[in-house]
Amino acid sequence: RNIDLKNIKVIELTTDEVKKLGITVKDKSIFIYSGGKANKPKVKSKPFYRGYNKSGLTITFNAESIDSLKLSTSFKMKFGSDEWSTVDYSGFENAPDTILELPSHVLVTDDLGQLWRTYKKEDQLTDEEMKYARKNNIKWETWDVLVNRIKESERKINANLSGYIPVLVRSGDVNLPDDKLKNLYRADIIIWYEPSEQLFNALPPRIADDLRREYQCIFVDKETKAPTCKYFEACKNSPGAISSYTVFPNPAEDELQVEFTLNQPRSINANLYTISGQLVKKIWNNEKEEKGLHTHSAHISELPPGIYLLVIETDKGDRISQRIIRK
Repeated sequence: RNIDLKNIKVIELTTDEVKKLGITVKDKSIFIYSGGKANKPKVKSKPFYRGYNKSGLTITFNAESIDSLKLSTSFKMKFGSDEWSTVDYSGFENAPDTILELPSHVLVTDDLGQLWRTYKKEDQLTDEEMKYARKNNIKWETWDVLVNRIKESERKINANLSGYIPVLVRSGDVNLPDDKLKNLYRADIIIWYEPSEQLFNALPPRIADDLRREYQCIFVDKETKAPTCKYFEACKNSPGAISSYTVFPNPAEDELQVEFTLNQPRSINANLYTISGQLVKKIWNNEKEEKGLHTHSAHISELPPGIYLLVIETDKGDRISQRIIRK
């Protein structure tokens, strides 16, 4: 098979198809149903959404009834952030009764896999914890309760990163050359989902049938070859003489350590790519290595925070890849 190892397959759905994932696209904004119930006057029991657009602001459509509550707040997308952008709105059609009806998403990034943030409940504080922090003038960013919760979330994300399924959602807006100068985000986002029957059932059959079989084969049955090889990098790997490897820390902020074992001498190339396959960093080039354990380091502090693909190849065609996070 002719396999492109250097990118991550991103699923793109139509505006109608994303509705089954609890997503509504309206007025150049993307709204994700997040469950829960509003705890404010006049909006009690309304569905709970989070909105994304180029300005990084949420939008309320029924502004005449809840504008005075000032629910729209700005946010920055970054790993482990406690800066949440939330909008309560009951105007969407067919809102689910509960978040449990929908597949679980873990991360939200822009369409480049960058400017990203966690999307796990573990990163939030409970109402009781928030009250306690305010009462005692505790700073969120240094409070050990939140810091430890974020670290645990990082650990869980790293453990399951290779299996997350990215879905691209287009807002209908466009990216312009001077957006960065105006502190605007990119127009579209990628939502990274945990694989589950809920997700497979929500996706159209043209995608779900192969995705389900591929996931079952690679992650459940632990087979090295899948009947199709469209969605997961794991089925594209051909380790050959690379008998084992590990990348740490992951997520990483400044430096990655890459450790691997060869059972035969090889010349090694290692590169980092964006999720779309753009080469962003050459880690080492044609390094001649003998049989045994080897460790290399790579400085990544100059890269924008996001998800990248580390690809290691040898002169004999052995190849492995690993998703990594620059935080």
